[in-house]
Amino acid sequence: MDITQISNPSEWRFVARGNANAVYQYNGLKKQLKRKVLRMRIKKSLEQYVPTLELYNFLSVKCEQKLQKYILETELVKVTPRFISELETQGFELMASEHFAFLMDNILYGEFDTFELSKNCKLHLQESPPCELKSIILELKPKWLYDCKTNYCRNCSLNQYRNLERHFCPLDFLKVNSIGKGINDFLSKVPKNSKIVDIASNELRGLLGAYLARLDNVFQTIKVLQEIKDTNDIICNVKCKDDISDDLLFAMTLRDVGVFLIFTKFIPEEKNETLGYTVTAHVYDLDLKLREKYEYWKATDLLLEDYYNACNKQWSICNADEYLD
Repeated sequence: MDITQISNPSEWRFVARGNANAVYQYNGLKKQLKRKVLRMRIKKSLEQYVPTLELYNFLSVKCEQKLQKYILETELVKVTPRFISELETQGFELMASEHFAFLMDNILYGEFDTFELSKNCKLHLQESPPCELKSIILELKPKWLYDCKTNYCRNCSLNQYRNLERHFCPLDFLKVNSIGKGINDFLSKVPKNSKIVDIASNELRGLLGAYLARLDNVFQTIKVLQEIKDTNDIICNVKCKDDISDDLLFAMTLRDVGVFLIFTKFIPEEKNETLGYTVTAHVYDLDLKLREKYEYWKATDLLLEDYYNACNKQWSICNADEYLD
């Protein structure tokens, strides 16, 4: 599909950006685009850039096979330099030489109240009057998921290095005996400023607990796929970019993906049925990493060596119960 033939740049409103991509929500009248977003690539040097077509091939060949039920519906669409140049930007440039973009389902279609709880973690609430929840959406990046054998995991060590305030440890979502602690920490940053937020917090405690107790949940799936099976694929053992295997590149991609966890209230068809929520999980930002980044990965690992087994009174130990006598 050529998106420039069925829409104008003015119909796409900028809504979000990350380090590599900018997202535009469709605000025009075309029915086929009504619940869609357009994901465009942000300008990078050619050495640091992966074209959208290559990303789409990676998504189709490598990711769909392993994460099929979690991947957002994505269509490769054509764009032109003129179309790109006329899209709204806010302090960044788009890659003008790009020929393609991703057309994707808009998870946040409609009116939402959004709360930024911490870096890479948001809570989106959709309300249906009078003061009832329609849907609860968690948006987060779980980052590195693995069995931690040090005081602090890689995620918490990096956040300490960056002098960020502690929120929650994603590894707590992986163990039955730490799920409760992880949920409590997660909810601790939810503002208590309205009745609907209080309702959401109470609902979410049970919903998230039930979902995380499932062995087939999205975080367990990502953890398994991140697993390094060859010692040569451990970052500290990499000597040059040619040492980077396809398996390591895939693992590094999964260590930077985002997750949408969507709880949607359903209305029972029968009178004797109780109200409840359906749960859907989606993984996004499945962007192939460049081998050239290995030097950055190694440098980061070296920076964190002093944090893994440190003692920080402001940060609870990761999965501490597993290391108690």
